[in-house]
Amino acid sequence: ARTDAGDACGGAGEVWGLAVQLRLRCHQPGLNAARLCCAPVRQPRISQPRSSPGRTVFHLLDILGPSARGPEIAAAVSELAGNDETERGAVFTRPEVVAAILDLSGYVATLPLHRMRLLEPSFGGGEFLLAAVDRLLAAYRLAGGRLDDAARELAPAIRAVELHRDSFETTALQVRARLIAHGVAPADAGKLCRQWLLCDDFLLCGLPGEFEFVVGNPPYVRQELIAAPL
Repeated sequence: ARTDAGDACGGAGEVWGLAVQLRLRCHQPGLNAARLCCAPVRQPRISQPRSSPGRTVFHLLDILGPSARGPEIAAAVSELAGNDETERGAVFTRPEVVAAILDLSGYVATLPLHRMRLLEPSFGGGEFLLAAVDRLLAAYRLAGGRLDDAARELAPAIRAVELHRDSFETTALQVRARLIAHGVAPADAGKLCRQWLLCDDFLLCGLPGEFEFVVGNPPYVRQELIAAPL
């Protein structure tokens, strides 16, 4: 996503572009990949990075829960959620591109991914999300993890957001089926889906904690098509 003034992709696309730039510009030798930290703040802000041994943390977004939204905001979010693929800027990514981006981000099965956290802010049809689940389960097995403990040990590993209700429900079923195919018990697969997946506007929802990885392909929406309250 581009963030220059000549680019008309508003909303999530601009924020994604900024997040990617922060990760690229602020990575330093000897530090882990820059982390995106979504923490509650009263005013939207982008703060200077604060470093601690082994990591760099950014406060990037103002976080609002649904209870904090006025009627105009809630109505605009609901309208946006009902848009078709063109209106909501849906972009679908080829598997080979997904694999390349996950590799470049460092989300690989040779790392203890079950002890790290990944954020997918607009998962759509699940291209990145399903590939991440495959890698997470592979890493968990490699580390000696027991599938009987998956619901507990893997719960923090992924947070994924999607605004479009039909896309959310379809992909949630696919994620559950993928987990079951990996040997996770159906009940535990359902628990993980409820922990991992959120149907909401990424730019407004509350996502506490830090993430080592932020991956995906954001929606590209011309800002004049976004309702004024947003």
